[in-house]
Amino acid sequence: ASNNFGVSDVWGYTDETGIEYAIVGYQYGTSIIDVSSNPNNYTEVSNIIGPSTGDYYYHRDYKTYGNFLYIVNEMYGGDIGMQVVDLSPLPDNPPIQLATYDEISQSHNLWIDPDGFAFIEHQTGDNIHIVNLELSPSSPIYEGTFGNLAANCHDIYTKNNIAYVSEGWSNQFGIYDITDLNNIIQLAAIPCEGYAHNAWLNDGGDVLVTTEETENMTIKIWDISNFN
Repeated sequence: ASNNFGVSDVWGYTDETGIEYAIVGYQYGTSIIDVSSNPNNYTEVSNIIGPSTGDYYYHRDYKTYGNFLYIVNEMYGGDIGMQVVDLSPLPDNPPIQLATYDEISQSHNLWIDPDGFAFIEHQTGDNIHIVNLELSPSSPIYEGTFGNLAANCHDIYTKNNIAYVSEGWSNQFGIYDITDLNNIIQLAAIPCEGYAHNAWLNDGGDVLVTTEETENMTIKIWDISNFN
């Protein structure tokens, strides 16, 4: 890559035989690499081409649900939207790209919860686009939207029907009740001085760790046992 920024994101996947793969974003798409069959000689098993223009840092984001890989990116070009890849042919055969979900275009971030709902950072008026993967993992189905809530979503993480949204230039981490996807309710907003970058829960669900994508900001640890 001419800009020397290396890779854009990494995710992991383990096939039914126990082989582990690194899913790595680069300028022109996604590389899937066997990292456990031969630790001294990693092997690329697939190279999935995706949009590659219009974003200097070629952001991509990955999540898996069962044997399916979902890819979003911030570029322009072929396959605009969320690429859907079947990983089940591994290890004997390469993965197969099945479709591209085109009801979204560019996206910086993607999260998939255990119930099979994908939350996709999107655009003004549809700030977090929600699709159902459980009904048809190979062909995502539109489920709903956050609408104008979380207006500057940069990153989203959910657990136990609560969404934790890092809201970028809104300078806050929003906490939302998503039990009813047709009636999403804000429970709390944690202010920050920098660009709200990402948030993650501890296993107990009562401590939130946040970061800001701004110089001289600290990693912060919040007691969220009482949303009030």
